[in-house]
Amino acid sequence: MNHSFLFCIEAGYLEPQSLLLARSIRRWGGRYACCPIHAFQPRQGPPLAPTTLDGLQALGVVLHEEPLNHEHRFYPFANKIYACAWAEEMLQEEILVFCDSDTIFLGEPSAFDLNLALDAALQPVVLVGQGSTGPGHPHDDFWQQMYQIAGVKHTPYVNTMERGIPIRGYWNAGLIAVRRSAGICKQWLQIFRLLMKVNHIPPSGNINNLDQLSLAATLAQFPERIGALDYRYNYAIPRRALFHGPMGTVDLDELIHIHYHRWFNRPQFLELLTPPLGRDTPEYKWLKSFLPFHPTMDEPLHGQMGTQVSRAELRQRHGTARPRYQIKKTRKS
Repeated sequence: MNHSFLFCIEAGYLEPQSLLLARSIRRWGGRYACCPIHAFQPRQGPPLAPTTLDGLQALGVVLHEEPLNHEHRFYPFANKIYACAWAEEMLQEEILVFCDSDTIFLGEPSAFDLNLALDAALQPVVLVGQGSTGPGHPHDDFWQQMYQIAGVKHTPYVNTMERGIPIRGYWNAGLIAVRRSAGICKQWLQIFRLLMKVNHIPPSGNINNLDQLSLAATLAQFPERIGALDYRYNYAIPRRALFHGPMGTVDLDELIHIHYHRWFNRPQFLELLTPPLGRDTPEYKWLKSFLPFHPTMDEPLHGQMGTQVSRAELRQRHGTARPRYQIKKTRKS
């Protein structure tokens, strides 16, 4: 195989996540199980635990501790962009697969064998979120200006994964397969830096998704060379109760790759999912043996909370509020 897997790691909650990701590649990757795996620690910070270092070594993971992210250390989501750009320049494998640390593989990812017509494969976002449905949408001015800054001439559309809503090309950056020789990651870093330099950020100042927004501006320049990963990849398992059709009933032994976010810290998470998962599959038994992560949390799952309570309020109540990374939005003269 001519593939390398990449992920980012830092001291703390990313350590058990990263180890499980690497284990999943080795256990369930099929033809890809023996591919090189590279872990990046792009920001200076506390050292990884000795048990983590031992685990990475046992799994044959190459750890890169060079501080690649100097310029945007305050923004952890920039780590993936810097890591991917470095890997694109320095590694030899032709297909690079970046995975968020809070994801795992449960099947052979054959879609990563990009045919010659494709330079990237990834999945549209689940929800519109910070995307735009086009002219008239509240976010569309931001998108039009972003395209102008990035030099995008023609704007592609994709359909959101959960409801199939057409939106301007906006993809999930949690699982990306790219052809190294296409130079996509270098362009991604350049556009991200440019958006930060000119202070083109969402009006709220919240930059949590600026990694994905800058990726959207990058990929919009060659949409015909982007392949779409189906719902078995980057499967947002916490939202299972909200999905319709096969997405809502698919079992673990049918999935290739799942994105669990913080939910593996929830005791009995797998047991509480609806529709229920089959508990006799090898994938279920393997995964359950590693859970829950610590510290645990008791936040209700999606589809199991009252309609009068927002997810943001629940996060506040249960101490699981996600960090908001913001910078001041300056007025343009």
